[in-house]
Amino acid sequence: VEELLSDLDSKDKVANYKFFVFSGTLRYVQVESKMPEGYFLTFFGAEGERLGIRKWMGLEEGGKSSTPSDKVKAPSKFLEMKKVAERIGRDIDMVRVDLYQVGETIYFSELTPYDGSGYSFFYRDADRFEGRPPPDLNDAFGAFWELPHIPLWRKIVNCMRG
Repeated sequence: VEELLSDLDSKDKVANYKFFVFSGTLRYVQVESKMPEGYFLTFFGAEGERLGIRKWMGLEEGGKSSTPSDKVKAPSKFLEMKKVAERIGRDIDMVRVDLYQVGETIYFSELTPYDGSGYSFFYRDADRFEGRPPPDLNDAFGAFWELPHIPLWRKIVNCMRG
């Protein structure tokens, strides 16, 4: 049985901070928060600045994510959480490091390689989502990803092995 994480000083549930790390460098943070007025996904950049983007999950028709909330702020331990996430992801081409902050304590949640299995797309708050993601924004996020170099001969040998 896992311990319940809650912030007794707040009526809100504890936010889940999802740090997107590419080869040891934090690029952006997705904050999932549930408040009395609803469920929110809010994005921040690597320095804790708010990004005006949303995430479309691609799971169903009209599968837009919830709107960001102006009430959601970067955590007070943001810089420390960033260091933890970058340390964990330093030898991994892409990993999402999920952390919580309760009071002044940071808790580890999970690691997720390849978030969304390629079915998530980003779009700007100002964009109307018409069923196709804006390529420039998604290309910019994809450019952070540097796959490890594997020589062609090794790929062929690995395919032949099954």
